[in-house]
Amino acid sequence: MAKVLEFFFDYSSPYSYLASTRVEAVVRRAGADLRWRPLLLGALFKESGNTSPASNIFKARYMLKDLFDWTRHYDLPDFVLPEGFPSGWSRMSAVAFLPLPTLCTAKCSPREKM
Repeated sequence: MAKVLEFFFDYSSPYSYLASTRVEAVVRRAGADLRWRPLLLGALFKESGNTSPASNIFKARYMLKDLFDWTRHYDLPDFVLPEGFPSGWSRMSAVAFLPLPTLCTAKCSPREKM
């Protein structure tokens, strides 16, 4: 049986972005296949009775520092959170669940589609 890593991500999650920059290398080292699995993190928070760290000012401040530390560590470009983040982003993330034509192989990343 082939090894498969299922990578669950939300387009609105900065941590999903960070992980997405590393996951393909991890899969190559493990000799596994990668399955990209979109999810709605807001729905997961709601179902579990949790809230986004961004909804607490103290957690949000730490989260921003942590994100910038990781982007520097991984030598990624600095990013700016969109105005109003995280409100309203779950609707935009839901686009991942629409049936769109795939113009790449099954092993391509979401960045390579369309």
